[in-house]
Amino acid sequence: MEPRHRSALGSPGLRGLGAYRQSVLHPSKRGARLDEAAQDVGFCEQLQGWLRQRRNYLDDPGWYGREYGARGLGRIAYFSMEFGLGEALPIYSGGPGILAGDYLKTASDLNVHLVGVGLLYQ
Repeated sequence: MEPRHRSALGSPGLRGLGAYRQSVLHPSKRGARLDEAAQDVGFCEQLQGWLRQRRNYLDDPGWYGREYGARGLGRIAYFSMEFGLGEALPIYSGGPGILAGDYLKTASDLNVHLVGVGLLYQ
């Protein structure tokens, strides 16, 4: 990640690419800074790279899809009070929320059709 892209969007203190991506794409950050980033060729190339990686990730059938395919289970509901999915969704319980988020991420990596059902505190 180039430092000039971070500073162009007013996020010089962010650590890690994940936090940077969330801040760029978050609705509250739209406006002049996002318009400025859209004009930056380097940023647009990086964004296209992220989108290609995301598409490849979603197209991969994963272990579960390769092993069981269509004969596998249907969707599985996973109930939790909250899920630690990223910095954009704060959690309040600590460990249980982080663990629930880890379960969802692992299920996603394996392509197990797990749906998280929880609460969103406003």
